[in-house]
Amino acid sequence: MKKILVVSLVLSVTLGVLYPANLEVFAVSKWFSPDNGKVYAHTDIYLLDWLDWDADAEKFSVSDAVEMELRGRVAPISNYYVGLAPSWYSNLPGSYREYDFDDASIGCASPHLINHTQFYWGYTLLTPKTPQPSSFSAFLECELGYDYGFLPDPIPIDYEVLVPDLLLPMQVSRNW
Repeated sequence: MKKILVVSLVLSVTLGVLYPANLEVFAVSKWFSPDNGKVYAHTDIYLLDWLDWDADAEKFSVSDAVEMELRGRVAPISNYYVGLAPSWYSNLPGSYREYDFDDASIGCASPHLINHTQFYWGYTLLTPKTPQPSSFSAFLECELGYDYGFLPDPIPIDYEVLVPDLLLPMQVSRNW
């Protein structure tokens, strides 16, 4: 019985993090999210710019990870992109990128090294699905996760929607 309860609890928390119910109620207020930034998305690029954190960045531990996730609002991102293209870069500490069924992410495996007086950025090229819809809704989410150094994808523990209204694949740029 305890195993069933634990599995149910883990699934509930994970699905709640993966598929937030109401995107409109969030504001940039959680300590792990960048306080300011800009997202730019187009047919084949996802770019983050002018990311900065305040002194709350000192709260990160060595086992934390932060992912800036581009997600589809109505359907998973895999309905619009088939994967990552070869080109990418980020100056986030321990930067990495990830693509899976529901998001394309630029991640930071060492957020405990974030300097709150520095700006960060990153981009990744995406491979669009052919044919790609003429438009689709997406949103930008910041996810805090545990990274024990050997996981291909950190375990999500909390998230915050930063930009709830990206209309792709037209050129879209939003600040928060």
